[in-house]
Amino acid sequence: MKKKAKKLITALILGSLGVLAVRLCQEDEVQDKLMSWMGEDLFLAVLSKARLAGDVLAWPIHFVRALLP
Repeated sequence: MKKKAKKLITALILGSLGVLAVRLCQEDEVQDKLMSWMGEDLFLAVLSKARLAGDVLAWPIHFVRALLP
């Protein structure tokens, strides 16, 4: 029971940190700073891979929604 609780708490903390990072990176000022620091090509490559990862993780949800009436 304790191991499951620890895993759940760890997953919640990592998930909340991920959501916070995504929300922070969606602001224009942060995007401008990242683009100038990383370079436009690298920034856009990382952004496209992050979007692809989000789509891959969300496909089961979209699949089930498509099956529902």
